[in-house]
Amino acid sequence: MMRSMILVFFAALCATGAQAVAAAPATEQAQLRVIRTFPADSPAVSQVHRWLLEQPAKMRPPATAAALGQVRTSYVMHASDPARRALLTRTDVAFPERGQTGDAVSIDSCAGDTRLHWTYRWDATSAQAGWQLQASELERVPDCTAAMAALPGAASQG
Repeated sequence: MMRSMILVFFAALCATGAQAVAAAPATEQAQLRVIRTFPADSPAVSQVHRWLLEQPAKMRPPATAAALGQVRTSYVMHASDPARRALLTRTDVAFPERGQTGDAVSIDSCAGDTRLHWTYRWDATSAQAGWQLQASELERVPDCTAAMAALPGAASQG
């Protein structure tokens, strides 16, 4: 009896959810998150290193791309435009170099016993429109493989 009540409740909840989605305004934008991990010697790590050197930061990246080690990028895009979404499927770049208001990028790297983390958000409203640093962190870790595997979203990568 309890099981059938739960199933009826779940069915009603699904029907309500479907109606809410169907009633959503056509102007809403989708949020797309792409998480990628790159080996230490990949061209994408060099791109990320160059990009970090160009950004405002309280914590500078290492002097060389090789010193970043393995790199994981997480890019959140508020995109309704298929051309913008297509930027995230390109394999020749880690993430787009420019964004739109609300876009965010997180970069994690690990080499030796050092894990580095940066988070930026695109802001077009200030006089200095562009990527604005939100957070940076340096952490000593006993094992880079374990540290990178423990990052949010790491288990969902294929």
